[in-house]
Amino acid sequence: MTQVELKKKSRFDKFLNWVEKVGNKLPEPLLLFAGLSVVVVLLSYVFSLLGFSDIHPVTKEPLHVVNLLSVSGLQRILSNAVNNFLSFPPLGIVLTCMLGVGLCEKSGLFSALLRNSLSGLKGSSVKVVVF
Repeated sequence: MTQVELKKKSRFDKFLNWVEKVGNKLPEPLLLFAGLSVVVVLLSYVFSLLGFSDIHPVTKEPLHVVNLLSVSGLQRILSNAVNNFLSFPPLGIVLTCMLGVGLCEKSGLFSALLRNSLSGLKGSSVKVVVF
């Protein structure tokens, strides 16, 4: 890029470039999920030691932080995992869509659709690189 082109970048373009750089440095989603899960378990341990509690806004019953590092906490995680996933309404749709997208990606459907959609264009020849 020339000096003139660099000066024409707006603040929003600079912000988007920054977001892209930061986003590219993030680890894989599975590692993010595992890391955040460890953080939640450790925070539950700390907050249970400190005795944090609150009042449920509807039932007015006291809610106490459960130590997920204890034996009963680990049993609670494992025994309620299925119910937690089943009670989250968007999960079924998201999992179904992700399975479909993964199947289309691995079977080569997306790259074939991209090649077919670009093959009818006029102008310079476009080479599609499939990874």
